[in-house]
Amino acid sequence: REVELLRVLVFRSADDRLCLDILETGSADAPFSGEDAEQKAALVALEGYAARLRAGELVGQSNHVPPSAILSDGEVAKFLRRCSTTYVCQHEPRLLYKQMLLTQSVAGTEDVAVEFEDGYEYGSPNRA
Repeated sequence: REVELLRVLVFRSADDRLCLDILETGSADAPFSGEDAEQKAALVALEGYAARLRAGELVGQSNHVPPSAILSDGEVAKFLRRCSTTYVCQHEPRLLYKQMLLTQSVAGTEDVAVEFEDGYEYGSPNRA
């Protein structure tokens, strides 16, 4: 079965000993609108995670973003308008918020950021 190649990203180390090729296939996805049932459920999950962040429940826990004005409802809505439906609906809120902060941190620069997580267990009680 043939699939559409949407983009190819190639990253190489300065000495050319390491290369990471990312090939994205599929079909172009509709932008996130928050209008259908799946998108509304994603918004509810994001709002729930944001409430936990604002309440300080996750402060000091590794792999969670700190509470921040960057995570205001307006900033989140602006970020979501630039995302595809699949991206928003298939990400867990914790990762979407982390990726939003990464995106904002590189805005106006070379637009590249790498983050490694260590010790995060999916399905743990602190998973959000």
